[in-house]
Amino acid sequence: DSPDRLQPRALVVGQGSRALLVSPAAEFRTVAVRLRPSALGRVLHDDASQLTDGWGSLEEVFGQDGRTLAAQVEDAVTDAERFATLAAFLRRRLERARPDLPADVAVEALRRARGRITVRALREATGASERTLERAFLREVGLSPRRLAAVLRVQAALLLRDAEPSWAQLAAELAYVDQPHLSREFRRVAGLPPRALLEALGPLAGAFVDPRRLRELLGVGSVQDGAPGLQTG
Repeated sequence: DSPDRLQPRALVVGQGSRALLVSPAAEFRTVAVRLRPSALGRVLHDDASQLTDGWGSLEEVFGQDGRTLAAQVEDAVTDAERFATLAAFLRRRLERARPDLPADVAVEALRRARGRITVRALREATGASERTLERAFLREVGLSPRRLAAVLRVQAALLLRDAEPSWAQLAAELAYVDQPHLSREFRRVAGLPPRALLEALGPLAGAFVDPRRLRELLGVGSVQDGAPGLQTG
């Protein structure tokens, strides 16, 4: 996308595999709902890959329903009312969606393993072929299993950054080949190496790597709970 593209007031952001740079033109307030990886395709009732590394306005994505939702959220008086409106909309969309069991099982396995699981293990867990899994992930998540695993490992590194004595030890803990491998993956996913990323985080970006939010996304417990097999407690 062009760096000069203006975001709409109400938008849907797809699953990211790389950094999304946003430069606010003025002070603003935001209300947002963050979905689990496998929920986007269900909410869209369409292929999630159409929004990968990008966004669309609520109206572009949901038509008249999106226009109505945007108006209801703007008209709400309190944040509690805004969240209730968003939750009701998402609940209706999810209730009408058709679950994709192989994708659900595989995404949950990846999430609990913090990305440290092979495609072969995912095939064994779901009984699906690699090609079937690839199609299901692109449709439901917007990324391939390998790309989602890379994102989850970077998120796990951010979550554990204060608990590990060094980035080199953290790289070993998360099964990177070495610290340079971890740094390269950070550059691919987040746009910067680890230390530079943490120094550059502003209030908005910082909210997405807040430890509490990452624990909710990745699950609680130690990294070992999710390594390398599927029996993750």
